[in-house]
Formats: sequence, C-alpha cells, structure tokens
Amino acid sequence: NEAKCTGGYPLIIKLNEDVEGNVNIIEQEMNPEFIKNVLSKVDYEVLYNTAKQFGVSLLSSYNNNHLEDEGFLNSVHHALFKVHFFSKPINRNI
Repeated sequence: NEAKCTGGYPLIIKLNEDVEGNVNIIEQEMNPEFIKNVLSKVDYEVLYNTAKQFGVSLLSSYNNNHLEDEGFLNSVHHALFKVHFFSKPINRNI
C-alpha cells in the first residue's frame, strides 16, 4: 500500500549478479482484458522505469488509445508476466 510505505516505495530490485544471467522469459498466454485491468491499478511510471532497468522495452507513457493496441498490451504483458528473475541459492549453514 503506497500510502503507508515510508522509504520503501517503489520497491527497488537489485540483482547480485549480471542481469542477463539471472533472467528467464517464460511464455504465457496474454489476456488483453486482464492487462487493461492491471494497467488501471499500477503506477505505470514505476513499471516503465523498472522494466528499463532490466532492458525490457516499454513506451515511456501511454493513453487510452494504447489500450486497443495489441503490440502495446503484449509489451506490458511481457514486462509483468513473462520476465522472471532468479539467483543462485543462498548457502545457509544453520
């Protein structure tokens, strides 16, 4: 909840290693209506900046006309649901 966060919004993602070695693209079917619904709820500027940080291409801003553009919706779907980060397991000796 953005209103109650202090100093933790937006969440900053930092990888310990090279981005390219820690990203998997997992194919998933896109649901345009779901993506439109998600877009109405996310801070698009934060999404754009985070995607840019990891080399994922998005428009810097959008308007209602873009909500009917399948290419735009595919780009948002890709950024939100197909890009998965992973890292090596942490060795814990407990």
